Amino acid sequence: RRHTLLISGAITALSVTILVGLILTTIKHTKTVSAVIPLLSAIPHPVTTIIILLAIFTSQYSSLFAILQRTQRLFPQTRKKPLFVALIICSLAFIGSFCGFQQIIEFGYPIIGAFTCFYLLFSFLQQVWHFPRRHQH
Repeated sequence: RRHTLLISGAITALSVTILVGLILTTIKHTKTVSAVIPLLSAIPHPVTTIIILLAIFTSQYSSLFAILQRTQRLFPQTRKKPLFVALIICSLAFIGSFCGFQQIIEFGYPIIGAFTCFYLLFSFLQQVWHFPRRHQH
């Protein structure tokens, strides 16, 4: 099971890397580098539209999968209804998308950055001090 997760993660990472490379190449060739949001300015090109949609789909799918895995570890009862949990997560993300890009960047990134720092610090301390982990049943 862990082997399958590693392989699927590697395939997803490789796919997203290739797609991002294609996006950056397209932005360079469409001369939209100086635009406020170069990716959106390059969209009228049909190849860019397909690449962007594929990149968004694969990155969102892998993010959702990672969130579901972590949710199931933190809250084992969510294993019984993973589709329901996925729908809740997607609904919250959809509602949050109406906040606007600028607000998400201004407020969301610092919050996510702070959460990530605390999470990494806690994980590091847990390893150093050998805190007992919760055993999964």
